[in-house]
Formats: sequence, structure tokens, C-alpha cells
Amino acid sequence: NAYPYWADIICDHLGMIWLTSYANGLYIINPQKETIKNILPNDKRNEKNLVLSLIEDQYHNIWMGSPGHISILDSSRQKIKKITRKQGLNINYPINFFEDSKGDMWTSSFAREINFVSLKNKTITTINANNGFTGMALAFTEDSNGGIWAIQKDTIFIFNQQRNAVKNLIINVKIIDPQTGDRGTFFSDKHGNMWVGSVDRGVLLIDSKGPLPENLDSKNGLIDNNVWGLVEDKNDNIWISTHRGLNIYDPHKNRLLLLSTKQGLGDDDVRKINEFDKDKIFVSTVSGFSIINTLKKTLNNYGKEQHLSKYNLMKSVKDDKNQLWLGSLNGIAIYDISKNYLKVINKSTGL
Repeated sequence: NAYPYWADIICDHLGMIWLTSYANGLYIINPQKETIKNILPNDKRNEKNLVLSLIEDQYHNIWMGSPGHISILDSSRQKIKKITRKQGLNINYPINFFEDSKGDMWTSSFAREINFVSLKNKTITTINANNGFTGMALAFTEDSNGGIWAIQKDTIFIFNQQRNAVKNLIINVKIIDPQTGDRGTFFSDKHGNMWVGSVDRGVLLIDSKGPLPENLDSKNGLIDNNVWGLVEDKNDNIWISTHRGLNIYDPHKNRLLLLSTKQGLGDDDVRKINEFDKDKIFVSTVSGFSIINTLKKTLNNYGKEQHLSKYNLMKSVKDDKNQLWLGSLNGIAIYDISKNYLKVINKSTGL
């Protein structure tokens, strides 16, 4: 296919796996019954069924971003509502979703605008150059004061709690590599600090209350300045993935640890990280993935025997059967945590 095989993957509150593919539309997978259903085949002629982004909100509605519109499937999975330009949605390709603490849904698009939808207030708000925003938001997060942060190349836009004012913070670091398309990441930690991963200057630390940003980079211990992923675990440790290994920052002891192939990691080229279970960290690499148990202090590598290096694992979700579903460019890898078993499903198996 001309595009990556999958676009997004989520697990809803019922344990169903929702998978959207650039090439083949929207699938629902039932892990209990082990069934796969293509509920929205993609129409390649006009892209009307192309789903670029997925999220389940706090009310269990499923939001689907498609060219020119957003579809909202209600919690009963019986009724679907479509929001288009007629209803006030000014969007072309919705590339991501973010739900804030108020229950409003934010989305960005290639149209260089931001929209947020309030189902409670039945309003749609567009933020663009008229409101002080320019560019395309690569990601969103919310700070401890209820402000929304949107990141765009080398600038962060901050919307106040009332959503009626915006200020920008020029950070002068690359969030996206223009040559490879690699993207950094950012999030707000438990103490309200913003962590911004860049592709050229390591990690930027920003106090949301106002002091100037600080850098955590190769000059002060980071293994590499190209940061792929950032995650805070339940013990407040910050996990930082790079192309040369995995750094772990312990804020309580103010120390930076290194985990690489020398310490048993499957590959030094680390991509995405997430804490999928209590004391368990998922780490994807170019050779497969690793599961790190922080309580038992164990590390297990998976994927070389299944040739997962060609799959480029990018996102993981956990279902009710204690399985990890790993989205990739060439299909889905499923890892059974309890049985320590890995299998791959793709076009040859009905996906």
C-alpha cells in the first residue's frame, strides 16, 4: 500500500479492539470470540470511509476522524452522529484527538486549525490565525491549571482555562525531523511540569507556572538528543526513549539511568514506551519489543523469532484477556502476557 497499514488502534471499555487502516477501513476485533469484522470498508475513490484517528471518550462514545468530518458512535453502539462543516466543523483531515478534563474533544488537522467540540454545551469552536494560532498541532496535553497545550514544530500554544485566550512559547527545538518525519513527544507530569521530547536537543523541561525552560540533553547525561518517547510511571520515574538506548530519570534521587543492549535490552534503537500494567513497561524497538517489570526487576525481549523488526511497532493497547495488541505498519502483533505467547495477524489471516 502507498500508506502505512494501520492508522490508529484503541481498546474500548467493553474490551473490543478498534483498528483503522489507511488502505482497508475500520475493523472491530472481538478478542473473546476471536472474530474480525470490517465494519467500514474504505472507499478508495473518494476516501469517505477513511478513518485517520480514534478515541473513546469518558462517556464511552467512539470518535472517528475522517476527511471533512467527525463521526461519533454512541455508547450503545446503535446511533452515529456526523459533524461536518454544516454544523460548524472547519476541518479537512483530523489527525488526532484529545479529551480534556471538561469532557471537550480537541482535534487538529492539516488545515492549520484546531477545533474543540463540547457535546455537553452542543458547541463547536474553531481556533485559527484569528485567535492567535498558526500551524498544525502535532499533539495536545493539559496542565495542572486546566490549560491546554498544543505543540507545533518549534512552538507551543497555550490556551487558558476559559479557552478564550492563547499565548505562544517559542522553544527553538525541532519537534519533527523534516527529513525522516520522526516526531518528538510531550506530556505534563504529576507535578505540573511539561516534558517536551525533541529530535535534536533532547528533552525540554517547562514549569507551567512560568520559569524559563531547561534542557536535559547529551551534555548532562542523556544518551542521545533524538527523543522518540516520554512516559511517567507510577513511581514518578520518567522513561525517555532514544535511538541509542533508554534513559530513566529518577526525580527523587535526581539521577539518570541508562538501559541499553549492554544491560540486556533487545535493541538500542528504542521507539515508543508505555506503562500498560502495574509495574510493567512496554518498550518497542526496531527489533521487536521488551517488557520490563520494575517490581521484579526483570527484562524480557520479544519479536526476533517472529521477525517483528519489519513490522515497526508503534502503539500498544491492552485488552480484557491480558493481551497486548501492538499496531504496526504491516499488521497487528498480539502478545499474551499470561502465557508469554506472541502471534501476528495481517492480511493473510483476515485482517
